[in-house]
Amino acid sequence: MPFDIKSFLSILANQQWYKGQIISVYEVPPQKARFASLTPPLPRKIESYLTAKDIQLYSHQTEVIRKVREGKNVVLTTATASGKSLAFILPVLEKFCYDKNATALFLYPMKALSYDQLKSLYDVERDMGLALNAASMAQMSPF
Repeated sequence: MPFDIKSFLSILANQQWYKGQIISVYEVPPQKARFASLTPPLPRKIESYLTAKDIQLYSHQTEVIRKVREGKNVVLTTATASGKSLAFILPVLEKFCYDKNATALFLYPMKALSYDQLKSLYDVERDMGLALNAASMAQMSPF
């Protein structure tokens, strides 16, 4: 049985302990994916990895890569599972392909997310034959 979000929200909104907590609900209609290519393309090692994983780049991912190549700072906000991580990891991998002394620092707000991303980096490192030397340092914030 498929999950029905409208029914779930209705049931939730009518729970005594939850009354008044849902302020508004709006539905975002689905959109057709917009893919794009890069000029110049990513290094062959990265392109081969993407092809092997059957990954096509979305237009927002290629736009991020273009901006990073131009030396711009980028803020990207998109829906869950829309490829944000790949959008910021690919320019770093591209730099590593050309500069063996390159370094990168990824900051995540939660340990679980940082460990998920670290596992992804280990997979990329293995599949692409790169020596990223990725590691995680979890520190509790005093704030």
